[in-house]
Amino acid sequence: MISRISLGASCAVCTWSLLTTTPTAAQDARRALTLDDVVATAVDQSPTLRASVLSARSADLLVDEEAAAYPFRLQLDATGSVGNTPQLSPTFTTMTRPDGSTATVPTGTGIVTFPYTQSVDLGAQVSRALPWGMTLQARVDALRTYRALLPTATSQQLAIVGPGYGFNAQLQISQSLLRGFGEDVGLAPLRQAEADRVTADATRDRTASALLRDVIVAYWELWYAERALEIQRTARDVFQRQWEDARRRADLGASAGIDALTLEAQLATADTQLASAELTTTQAAITLAALLGDRSERGAQLSTVAQTRTLVSIDDASIETSIDGSPEVMEAQARVEATRVASRVAGQALLPLLDVAATFSVLGLGYDDVGQTFSNFGSLTAVQLMGTITYQTALEDTQLHRREERAVIATEIAEQSYEAARAQAIAEARAAREADVIATR
Repeated sequence: MISRISLGASCAVCTWSLLTTTPTAAQDARRALTLDDVVATAVDQSPTLRASVLSARSADLLVDEEAAAYPFRLQLDATGSVGNTPQLSPTFTTMTRPDGSTATVPTGTGIVTFPYTQSVDLGAQVSRALPWGMTLQARVDALRTYRALLPTATSQQLAIVGPGYGFNAQLQISQSLLRGFGEDVGLAPLRQAEADRVTADATRDRTASALLRDVIVAYWELWYAERALEIQRTARDVFQRQWEDARRRADLGASAGIDALTLEAQLATADTQLASAELTTTQAAITLAALLGDRSERGAQLSTVAQTRTLVSIDDASIETSIDGSPEVMEAQARVEATRVASRVAGQALLPLLDVAATFSVLGLGYDDVGQTFSNFGSLTAVQLMGTITYQTALEDTQLHRREERAVIATEIAEQSYEAARAQAIAEARAAREADVIATR
């Protein structure tokens, strides 16, 4: 569109310039570009558009990242310890009974002993969190223990316990029943990322659309400035010839000298107008070069290829039908969806906590016999089942209610902004259509 092109020139001048089909000599000295050239260059080199494209790509990657937010996680760990651990031990004494038998009884005092221990625990764990608030964890442990200690304070020989071998398997399941319950909560980051991707795509398209509009406007303004410059240059040449002719006639006495002075003043005015037209043309070229990403001195040498425009007829029905595809409207609509996703999980962190968890364990142990370990494990001799339930709540819920109310208000604001963006887009499209009709004419 060329809605910003000056329309101050007369219709005769516009008609003459539109019918121009060949570049001038001054134009030949410049870098002449067609409209297709400048559009392609802007799309390829504009840093603003490039930044928007990269933002849209980043939003794409975030969606992929959030879609993979619930992977299986493997944990391998090993724990070992060896050494002496001081501990308090009672002391005993031997007493002789009246019947002649003996008995060992505590003395009521104790000493510090230093038993020697070895332990190794090799563990493997697989866990996964699920979007509806459940966590699964499966773990296996292989153990080896060995101890050497004094059975009593009066013992003279170490008692060896072990080595013992153990193999344990455990399955743990936990589920949130209030805070964090349901896929609306678990998948909220993914839904938010998807809404942000739509917003980023719409922003990219809006940036491209604005760039295209600005480039086309700048191109036609440069084109118009060049045509106006040609007219001023031609007018100045006419005044120059008239002044020279009037001066010759005055020198021959065929006319009054005042005629030459009048034409000389008009020639000076034409020189001023020509300089102003040259400045306007240079400024229009620099503006176009900036949109093309050209910051060099060559930007002032851009030129257009003389051509005519074809008027395209667009009715109100077509505008209203296509306005929903407007990048500005799509961007506003994406913000509405983003606020709706946020409102569904607003206050989740402030809800009461109610979690249930269950742990099922199978244990196996063998004394100096690895085979006995797996035999005990397989026979389910040692099975444990443990369950827990946890409840936690704030004693005052004002913050929760206010956060939910703010989320509802944010959604309403986004919806009203969408309606405003749609109305604004329709109004701008109609105004631009009318400006295009007048400018083309």
